This record gives sequence, structure tokens and C-alpha cells, in this order.
Amino acid sequence: AARLTKFSQMRPLDGAPATEVSEIYIAYDSENIYLGFYAHYNNPGSLWATRVDRDQAERDDGFTVYLDTFLDQQRAYVFSVNSAGVQGDSILDAASSFSGGRGRSGPASAGGPRGDLSWDALFHTAGRIVEDGFTAEMAIPFKSLRYPQTETNTPHRWGLQVVRVIREKDEVDVWSPVTRDVAGFLPQMGVLDGISGLSTSRNIEILPTFTTFQFGSLNTGTGDFVNKDPSPEGGLNFKYGVTSNLTVDLTFNPDFSQIESDRPQIEVNQRFALFYPELRPFFLEGAEIFSLAPQPITVLHTRTIVDPRYGAKLTGKAGNTTVGVMYANDEAPGSLEDRDDPAYGQTAQTFVARVRQDLYAESHVGAMFTNREFVDSHSRLVAIDGQFRLGDTNSLGIRLAGTQHRDLNGVETDGYLAGIFTMKNGRNLSYTFGTYALSPDFKTDVGFVRRTDERSLFTNVSYAWWPESWLIRWGPRVNYRRSYQFDGVLQDESAQVGLGFSFAKSINLSLNANRDMERFGGINFYKTRYSFGGPVNTSRRIGVGAFFNTGDEIFYDKNHPYLGRQTGVNGFIALRPIPRVQSQININTSRFTDLRNGGEEVFDVKIFRALSTYQFTDRLLFRNISEYNSRDKTLGLNVLFTYRVNAGTVFYVGYDDRYRQGDQIDGDLDGDGISERLFHTTTFRRTNKAIFVKLQYLFRY
Repeated sequence: AARLTKFSQMRPLDGAPATEVSEIYIAYDSENIYLGFYAHYNNPGSLWATRVDRDQAERDDGFTVYLDTFLDQQRAYVFSVNSAGVQGDSILDAASSFSGGRGRSGPASAGGPRGDLSWDALFHTAGRIVEDGFTAEMAIPFKSLRYPQTETNTPHRWGLQVVRVIREKDEVDVWSPVTRDVAGFLPQMGVLDGISGLSTSRNIEILPTFTTFQFGSLNTGTGDFVNKDPSPEGGLNFKYGVTSNLTVDLTFNPDFSQIESDRPQIEVNQRFALFYPELRPFFLEGAEIFSLAPQPITVLHTRTIVDPRYGAKLTGKAGNTTVGVMYANDEAPGSLEDRDDPAYGQTAQTFVARVRQDLYAESHVGAMFTNREFVDSHSRLVAIDGQFRLGDTNSLGIRLAGTQHRDLNGVETDGYLAGIFTMKNGRNLSYTFGTYALSPDFKTDVGFVRRTDERSLFTNVSYAWWPESWLIRWGPRVNYRRSYQFDGVLQDESAQVGLGFSFAKSINLSLNANRDMERFGGINFYKTRYSFGGPVNTSRRIGVGAFFNTGDEIFYDKNHPYLGRQTGVNGFIALRPIPRVQSQININTSRFTDLRNGGEEVFDVKIFRALSTYQFTDRLLFRNISEYNSRDKTLGLNVLFTYRVNAGTVFYVGYDDRYRQGDQIDGDLDGDGISERLFHTTTFRRTNKAIFVKLQYLFRY
């Protein structure tokens, strides 16, 4: 085995020698690459370790391996392990690498950038605590990776980085030195050379699934609770590695059930639609290939495909060209009650194609096409994008898109998006300057568009000093945005100043002040708002965080909008009393008062969400989610038992219960179309319940 021992700090002291000794061993055969880890500690009692489900050990000490198998600095496979052998995996793309590791999972709170945690791979890990630290092992099958084809005895050259996290010291150590003077993580990786003679057998995966549900719901016409018969369903997923870098995915009657519900968001007094992320496995596989920079729209939002009957995908890379093709047949639009409706029983056809040509490190040009057809309607989009790294710290991005839309009434519209931005991510000075135009008739049924009819100019500038002592980093930032409608009317103007501080022991603080103008209902509203807060994670057993905001806000009444005062809190408390138990309570509040009437309360929303887990064994997990919404007077309880053999073979048993305060439930008991309260009581009444069982078993050949 090759042995790596020389590590330097990425955080808190840029480039300083690591304070603890690490030993990494790397070997391979024709089927797997093997990694051994030995983490030494001067004080073994400072080790942070928990037993949790996969992808959930980001608060622990551990090692993370990054493999850039194409050595193109465009993306990397990420594999991690902690002292208990808990594994994690993700995909890090160039955009997340350049911006500091922010992906679907959020910022890189565990050390190195994490990227997109929704990607799951089949690999093997183990770990144990020893007298002076811990050891861990990892075996990654080559079938779980995509990499260029070479001649039999021609060695591969892959990008490699190994990261160690020491949470007690808030320290991140790297094998290949990383400096803040260079933006991006991928270009600063080392090289793994000399792997050859890999097996040429193709990856074949067959994943049958069986799911059965039993639903119950409140009949608002009679006031009775009705339990439906169980509804078992089977499905099949098939994956074939056409080559080592090109994969076909097929699915029939896919199981798109979500094991975890959407995180609750405050929905009252929202001007624009709320965005809910994708949670379904079929769409998450290879999602990074179909992604474009989200601002100001999301080109592909797969939650618009509600109930697919079948689907197929082809994804991979040939040379410097990345390709992705996806098709789905969606039954949801035709699931209507009126049998005389021409759309009854019809399905929507969704087709997506993506091609991207990689140019050099973290740089590419690409194109994307989406098309949805249902009965006589269609929604088409063509997009062109480019991302260009300019030197060590700068980049330039271009986004162009056009839409052609025909609704069910035969009304046709065309729209466009054009945008350009430049970004600098430096050790001290960082900034973004950008502008875009989104036409009034821009429409897509496959993406997510918050608003249209907008010409916008925006800039963000920040400066950082690095004392690298008890105060690690601090500095100011300024954000400014100005948006017009296409008719030249100013719609929004926003200016924000702020200060950010990062202290030792994982303590962060942010202070912000905003002065905004927002036009709504033909009226210009001027708003002043303040916010402050941040997370504190100094203890292995407890972590807390809170962000407070207050100031002027609009009440978005279409007929009579007015300015009031809004105050909110977004906070969490994370408890880890013993290694097998974790619990986190999230609090999200918003209170609005009408200043015209002496501060009369208009609404006061409080959402509480508690998620607790208990890891009985390495495979058996219990999870409970409890949610309460004070405005809707709703209560949700969810319990789930998970028995996980690996990333593909899992058995679930779950129960979900939903309640609402009786005097908040509307119904039509007389059948005359007049809504009335079903129950004149403050007691909570059950509105929905579900019991489900899910089994999926992965066969790999």
C-alpha cells in the first residue's frame, strides 16, 4: 500500500502543519480501491464520534476522500467515514467547488466541501476506536465510479484529496495543500497515479421495490374517519454500465415515495411560490449533470413530474463531453374525476436533454433542452450556458434561454432569459456582479420560476481579514440589487450592509441591516430591516443556533396592501447526549402587526419541528419527526424504522399521523355546498393517517 502522512491545515491556520498525526494507506486490485485510515490524538478523549445513519455524521471527526476520476477538475466523487464506520457520499461539482462547497446539502460544515449529498453509491466501510484515536477502512468498487476507458495496461491518473476533520479543535487537515489565495477546491487536489488492469466487466444493477400503503382520512362531508384498503405496488429499477463512463437507467412503475416529508415553511403572506427540493431517488441519480446555475430560475425542477408510470435516463461522459437524456411518462395530469374531460386518463410526456463540453479547470459550455407535452399543450425550453474560470480567483458565467409555451386553451407565448455575471472568490476581497433579463412571457412547465417581467442588476462585495487566532475571520459585506419591469417601472431596490465573524470553537456571528424599496399593487413601499445571529457548535453533546430578523414588511393583500412590522426567529437546538442518540429541534416563527391600528396583530405563526433518531445497531435505526403549526393548528407525528444493509438494500416500516384543531376543520355536512365548521372544539382531531412498508433489494452483477 502507498502511505500518506504529511498533512497541512486548511482551517483554521491556512497552510500550517497539522496538529495531529494521520496515516493513510491506499491499495487496489481489479475490483476495488482500498483505503486505510489511522487518526492519532494527543488527547484521545477529544474524539467526537456518533453512530448514525449514512450521510448523517457531518458533526463527527472523520476522513473524507475526493476522487476526480477524469482529472478534469470538473467534479469529484466524495466518500467519508467516521470512527464508527458510518459512511457518507456525495458529488462535488465545479460550481460548488469554486463557491466554497455549497451544494444541495448546504455549506461545507463538516470540513472540506460536501457537494450534493443526494448521490448514493455502494461501497464498504468499517471503523473502531483504539487507544490513541481511531482506525477506519474503506473499499470502493470501481463499478461505483465512472472513469475514462484506457488500454488494459495503461495506468489511470485521477485527482486525489484526503481530508481529516478534528471537531474539538475546529481543524481541517488536507493531504494536498489548499490555500485561500486560490478559489476552488478541485484545482488544488493532488494526483493518484499508477492504477491499471481494472476489471472490464459491466456494472449491472437490478433494484426491485415493493411498497404497500394503507391510508385513512377524514370525510368532510360526513365527519367520519374512513380507512381505505391497503394498496400494494411493485416496481423495478435497472441500471446498466454501457461503458465505464456511460450508464443507462430504466424504471417501471417507480416507487417515488418519500421517506422524509418536506421541511415545513411559513406559507402565510408570501408574494412568490415557495421552493421545495427534490427528494425522490430516481431523479436524484445524476442530477448534477442536468443542473444549471439556479439564478434567477431553476431550468429543471423534477417535482413537476408528479406520478411517473415509467422513465429512462442515459448519463455519462465521453472524452470532454458530458451528456444526459431523460424521459418520463407522468400519469398525474390525467388523473381527473370528470370522465368527459378530454384530458381524462391522458399522460404527460417529459423529455430532457443536456450536453456540456468541458474546456479546462472548472470551465465549460453547455446546452439544455426540455419539453413537456400533454394533450394539445406543450412547454419547450432551450438554454445555453457557459462557465469560465479566469485566473486563480475569478470566473465568468453566461445564461441564455428561450421558451415556447402553448396552454390547454391554445394560447401561445414566447419568452427569453439572458444573463451574465462575474465572480471573484479571493482570500480577502470577494465579489459578484451580474445582470439578467427575464421577459414577461417566459413560461416553463418543467422548471421553477418565481417571477418574470424583470430586468435586474445585482452586486455583492465582501472583504475578509484573517487574524487566525481566537478570532479566525471577520469582515464587512455590501449587497445591492435593482430590478425594473420591461416597461421601465422600478420594481425593487435593495441595499444591505453586514458584518460577519468566525471565531474558534465553531462559533459564528452575522449582523445585517437592509434598506429596501418594493413595489406591490402599484405602490412603492420603503422598508428598513435588521437581522443578526449565527450557530454555536463548541460541544459534542449540544449545538445551538438562532437568527433573528425584524423590521418593515408588506402585507400582500391584492386589493389593499399596506406596510406593517414583521419579526421572526429561525433557530435550532441539536442534542447528542450519547453516541447512538441524536435530536434536533427547529423553530421558525413570523409575527406581523398592523402599525395603522396601533400595532394590532395580523398573524403570529410558530412552526416547531423535532427530529430524533436512535441507532440500535449499525443497521437498525428508529426515527421520529414531530411538527406543530400554531397558525393552521396542525400537528404531525411520524415514526420510522429502517433496516439498512447498504445504500441500495433497505427495509422500512413507517407510521404517519396528522391532526388539526377541531374548530379549524371545514366541511359540508348538509351537502348544500356551504362550508361550516365540523367540530366546535379546540381538541385535536385526526385528519389523515398512513401506515407503510417498503422493501428494496439491490442485486449487482
